[in-house]
Amino acid sequence: MHEMHFDGNEGLTHYLSIRHFESLVRNRCLYLRRQDLQEKDHADGTFPAANRVTLHRRDVALMRSLGQTEERAMALAANYQGGNEYARQRHYLHCWTIRDEESRWMWELHGGRGQGVCIKTTVRRLCQAVGGDRFKGHHGGDFDLKLEPVVYSDEGEPFPTWPSYAIAFRKIKIPGHVAEAEARLLACDYKFDNPIGPEGEFLPVCFGRLFQAVYLGSKIPNDEFARIEALTNAVAGSRVVRPSATVFN
Repeated sequence: MHEMHFDGNEGLTHYLSIRHFESLVRNRCLYLRRQDLQEKDHADGTFPAANRVTLHRRDVALMRSLGQTEERAMALAANYQGGNEYARQRHYLHCWTIRDEESRWMWELHGGRGQGVCIKTTVRRLCQAVGGDRFKGHHGGDFDLKLEPVVYSDEGEPFPTWPSYAIAFRKIKIPGHVAEAEARLLACDYKFDNPIGPEGEFLPVCFGRLFQAVYLGSKIPNDEFARIEALTNAVAGSRVVRPSATVFN
């Protein structure tokens, strides 16, 4: 899953509440949420306005290689504009921050200001933990898995329409995203003749491979810390829990 865009050694972190972390451990699965149901960014994974009037150079090259005219290519590209939501309903995401160290900003944004959990892994460990590039989705068919970095682009820049899953990795370039470096684990359900699926998909995961380290927030009470530490080390099969070095008053 990672050969094209990663070398495998990149560090990844994921911040979540204790409640969601315990759900992850209990289900032994990562929860991938449907892209169209994201609360914070309703434009996430949509084509920019530029795609209505021009083509990305990759699309132009592809269409020329297929013997198609640019006019025909534009007509096909325009069809994707109407399919924004349709594709988002078939993209299931689990998001990671690309960095080796803890981030105070991410603790504040997703880690409950020290009351939550930070999972530390690498690209290679995550790929090994999910066991391949496919899994069985809600309708029993194969879902393709992709792990790629997010591409931040302006509304004035055309975005490639091929491969069809690429748009799932696009975010609009705004000041609030400047400090981000995000990677996404994507499950694609492209059985377009099937009904829209559930709000999320559960992807089985091996904690022994996934957990390089698990940082428990500095504001977690001692008794709760001990309970989560014992649970986490048990499912990982080794001592992976660390106290967070990021302190909140």
